[in-house]
Amino acid sequence: MLMTNTPSSNEKILRRKTIIIVICIWIALMPAVAFISNIKIKSDQTRMDFIGHLVSDQIYETLLQQFSKARVLEAYLLETNGQGDFWAEFDEVAEKLAENSPIRNLMAAPEGVVDYVYPLRGNEPLVGLDLNENGPGNLEAQAAASGSDITMAGPFILVEGGEGIAGRLPVYLYHENGERYLWGLV
Repeated sequence: MLMTNTPSSNEKILRRKTIIIVICIWIALMPAVAFISNIKIKSDQTRMDFIGHLVSDQIYETLLQQFSKARVLEAYLLETNGQGDFWAEFDEVAEKLAENSPIRNLMAAPEGVVDYVYPLRGNEPLVGLDLNENGPGNLEAQAAASGSDITMAGPFILVEGGEGIAGRLPVYLYHENGERYLWGLV
C-alpha cells in the first residue's frame, strides 16, 4: 500500500487557523504601522522645514551683508552732499567693496538713471539704464526709491546678461535750504 502525504483534516484546520491568525495580526498591526510611519513623515517634514528656514535665514543675512556695501556709497554721498570728486573715486571705492565678494557690480543711479557702474567691463549695457521706466527689476527699483531702506529684487534676467538678484538703496540728500530730496539709487 502506498502512503501519500495528504494532510489530515486536523492539519488542514490548523493551517487555516494559522493563516487566519496571521491575517488578524497583520490587520491589527496595520494601524500601528501607519501611525508610526505618519509620525516619521511628520518628524522628517519638521526637520526639513527647520533646515529650510535656517538656510533661508542664512541666505537672507548673506544678501543683506553684501547689499549693505551700498551704505558706504550712500555715506560718501551724504558726507559730500553729492558734491566733490565722488565720481572720480567711485571705481576705487567700488573695487574695494567688491573685493572677495559675490557682488557682480556696483552702480550709482542719480535720479534713477545709471551713470556709474563698477566694473564697467561686461556691464556696459547698464550705463544709461533708466530705472524709472519699465524693465526687469525696475518696479522694485521704483519701490526702493519711494522707501528709505535697501530693497532686494529678483531673481530676474539682468540687462547685462544672466540672472541675478539686485539690492537698491535710495539716497536722500539735502538742498541748501535743508529740504531733503531723493538723489537717486546706489
